[in-house]
Amino acid sequence: MDFIKYDEKTGKASAKAPMLRDTTTTSCVMTKKAADGQSEVRDFKVTFLGVPKSLCKINPEIKSNTMKYGEKGSIHIAVGTQGKVTDLTKQCPGDKFSMDCNHKVDYIEFDVQSGMLYGYAPKLDKVTITACQIIKKALNGEYEKRDIKLTVLPPASVCAINPKMTSFEMKAGTYEEMGAVVSAQKATTVVTDIAQQCPGDRFYVSCNPKVDFINFDEKTGKASAKAPMLRDTKTTSCVMTKKAANGQSEVRDFKVTFLAVPKSLCKINPLVADVTMKAGTNGAYGIAVIAYDTKKIV
Repeated sequence: MDFIKYDEKTGKASAKAPMLRDTTTTSCVMTKKAADGQSEVRDFKVTFLGVPKSLCKINPEIKSNTMKYGEKGSIHIAVGTQGKVTDLTKQCPGDKFSMDCNHKVDYIEFDVQSGMLYGYAPKLDKVTITACQIIKKALNGEYEKRDIKLTVLPPASVCAINPKMTSFEMKAGTYEEMGAVVSAQKATTVVTDIAQQCPGDRFYVSCNPKVDFINFDEKTGKASAKAPMLRDTKTTSCVMTKKAANGQSEVRDFKVTFLAVPKSLCKINPLVADVTMKAGTNGAYGIAVIAYDTKKIV
């Protein structure tokens, strides 16, 4: 073994005990040969004790967790023979605990001295999952790891679809607009800037069939419609959807009916025809009549 040495010049014997999992004994022989032929032999053994077994292990209570915005939590990363560890150096001699995450975040912290794992849920605009691995390495070669995930939910949505977004009719040529997004706490408070007033929320409007006279501004939350001049009445089915950063969703179905241009109530007087007039005479007659009664001149 290279950890037992003897210097034949100085006569110094030395040994450096390795870090062994199990106790190992080495038998050695030291021999003296004198010039006059005398000799001396000494047998001895060197026993290298194995590294003491690890006194600690990863806390089995450490598991993946989901935290809502504003929540805080902490847990002991290790447990020993006396329970939860509060000082890794003193209670787990020789053991090394570490934690590594797939991306660095400031809301997960591991204190290598106390062995405490801390976490809190900051204000995020989307669901964020951080994957971490906790590792324990003992001097005797023992190895343990635990994979966990921390899911942080963003704040609850503070906005909603305006309850007034219901089916309605529009006369030809008219224009309507409405704030389609309101405060979730107070429906009378209309949102005018979704990014500022509804952080993390997104609102969409889709219609079938798709028409260019129904519009929704995803920045301001304003819905508008301009009724076209149609020969026949037309109904469009629409869906307004809210998707919140914390996974919440809301759906509102509504229909917009565009009324056809009213049928004409009048027509040209059938009596209008070629006419001959004498010089100096006057004449007048109604050029239009009621469609359903041609005797009634307009």
